[in-house]
Amino acid sequence: MIKYGYQKFYIFGGLAIIVVALLIYFLFLNKGIVNITVSPKDAKVLINIVPQIVNNSGISKSSHLAGKYTLRVEANGYIPFTSQITLKGGGTFTKAIDLKPLPKLTTLDENIVLAQKYGDNQVAYLGDNKAALYTTSAKINNQNQAEVDSIKVMTPTVFSNVDQMNFSPDKQLALVKIGTDLDLYDFNRYDIIHQEIRKIASNVGDAIWAPDQSRIAYFYAPLTGERSLIFADILNQNPERIVSLPDMSNPILRWNSTGDQILIIPRNTNSAQNKVYIFDVYNRQLNTLSDFGDVLDAKFIDNDSKILYFTSTNDPKNPIKSEVSVMDIDGKNKKNLNIKAYSDQTYIQDGSKILFQSYISGSNTIMVLDYSNQSMTRLYFDQPTVFKVNNLMLSSEGKIVYISANGNLYATAYGDNQY
Repeated sequence: MIKYGYQKFYIFGGLAIIVVALLIYFLFLNKGIVNITVSPKDAKVLINIVPQIVNNSGISKSSHLAGKYTLRVEANGYIPFTSQITLKGGGTFTKAIDLKPLPKLTTLDENIVLAQKYGDNQVAYLGDNKAALYTTSAKINNQNQAEVDSIKVMTPTVFSNVDQMNFSPDKQLALVKIGTDLDLYDFNRYDIIHQEIRKIASNVGDAIWAPDQSRIAYFYAPLTGERSLIFADILNQNPERIVSLPDMSNPILRWNSTGDQILIIPRNTNSAQNKVYIFDVYNRQLNTLSDFGDVLDAKFIDNDSKILYFTSTNDPKNPIKSEVSVMDIDGKNKKNLNIKAYSDQTYIQDGSKILFQSYISGSNTIMVLDYSNQSMTRLYFDQPTVFKVNNLMLSSEGKIVYISANGNLYATAYGDNQY
């Protein structure tokens, strides 16, 4: 009996030692130290969104169990730093983080409308009380801030109440829509005095250029009740009715880059009728791509192999009532991207880089989706409290974002990797 008691003592004693060893391991040896030095010194340090103590010297020292964590450093007026870190038991992660000031938002011009990309690093817009056409560009200075590079007058003050302006691929001409009248503006841009504008059609909805500039396409809706897609030469001298669209009201038209397909998106009062249609230019066939309604717009992306489309949504937590999805060119493989954005506030460059206005933490912000690698980044800049974006543009080299907002045209620096 005594021998058995000793055995029990040794067994329980051994278990106690193991338990103590495990406790020591988990409490001490399985923990690591995160040692962060920040600038500015009043920056906040968060690990897995939990705030850490930062002393007056800008140093944060904390211990955590081994594993993977999200480190974030933020301060008012600076670009936040975010990184994934791996902490090993008994190890120390040390890093000095010098936050970068937010890029400034530079005003290029005021009281403008209809801003759109024009060339590699230019934006065209109606200014001078919306009566004349201008182009402007920005450049990035040594402090990584955007500043005005040039502003040029393109036309005399000849415009009034313009609803739509669509430049030809070579930028020598523009389709100008005022109400339901369609005008052709010939810039003769080396001689501003001899520029010419002429009315070429009436009862017109959306109007677009063929990618090779050989013709135009427009929606024709006279008072007789006809609803047709028209192809014509640039002076509309030989209009041809291509397909009847009797159940569509003022649809959006979008030609793909090779000229063989046109997206057609109705804007009917009954939103359930607003689906995505695609017209085959060569076979002259109209096909329905969506089996649902409430479509607001659609655009070609990814070398015209996919379609980005926008549908109406009613999320009470988000003021943006439009969500973004993607599908194949034949309407298959529909996928919701879990992005809330409006089409007219979405810019697509090279078919893969997509800028859009989103809503995060109670305010509007600009996000960038690189569809080629499915990565998402946030564009940080010194943004006004009230900031209503009309549209976005990105310079071809990807260094400057142009923003039409609050009735003004702005520019700010952009980089894929802020740190």
